Amino acid sequence: MILKEPNSGGNQMLEHFGATSYNLYNSLARVIRFHPEFDFSFTHSPGSICTTSFEDTLKIARFILYDRDADAFSRTPTEDEFQAYVREHFWDEGKGTGGWHCGEVFCFVWRNALGRSHVHTIGNKR
Repeated sequence: MILKEPNSGGNQMLEHFGATSYNLYNSLARVIRFHPEFDFSFTHSPGSICTTSFEDTLKIARFILYDRDADAFSRTPTEDEFQAYVREHFWDEGKGTGGWHCGEVFCFVWRNALGRSHVHTIGNKR
C-alpha cells in the first residue's frame, strides 16, 4: 500500500483550511496490530512536487484541496484565500518555481505463520 506522508505540504494546506488531520499511517498500524496473522513494515520515501509556473502550482494544489469532501472543512476557503496560501507556501516568485514536500509511506503486509504481529520500520522514521 502506498500512503501519503502525514506531514506533507498538501496535508498542511488541508489542515490550514480547517480539515481535520487524517493520518492513515497511524490508523493502519493500529488496525494491523489487531491481526496477529499478519506482519507488516513501513518504509518512507522522500518526495517533492516541483513546478515551473504559478498556474501549474495552483492546479496541483487545487487537486489536493479536493482530496477531502467539502464538509470536511470548517469552511470552504475563498479563491483569494486559496491563492494567497499557495503563493505564500508553495510558490517562490523570485525563483519562478514552486513545490512542496510530499513524501510517501509504503506499507508491506504479509501473512505471519507464527501468529505474532511485529512492526518493522525501514528507512527514515516519521
